[in-house]
Amino acid sequence: MDFLTQYLAQIQQLCRKHNVSELFVFGSALGNSFNEGSDIDFIVDFSGISLEDYADNYFDLKFSLEELLKRDVDLLEKKLYGILI
Repeated sequence: MDFLTQYLAQIQQLCRKHNVSELFVFGSALGNSFNEGSDIDFIVDFSGISLEDYADNYFDLKFSLEELLKRDVDLLEKKLYGILI
């Protein structure tokens, strides 16, 4: 998690830009196995996004996070996986 802390302000800005109501990190980024080759796993929930704009918004957020963090990002939608968390 220390790795992500340095990017907190930029991540919050991306969340506002993309109408993110919740963003959770999980996986190796939270533990000792996180290294320079690790990807970062997020669960996201959006609010107020029309169906027509959803895909563009989702992929723009994913690619923006990858550019910011210089790592692969797995971005899972809470509505699809919410029953598991």
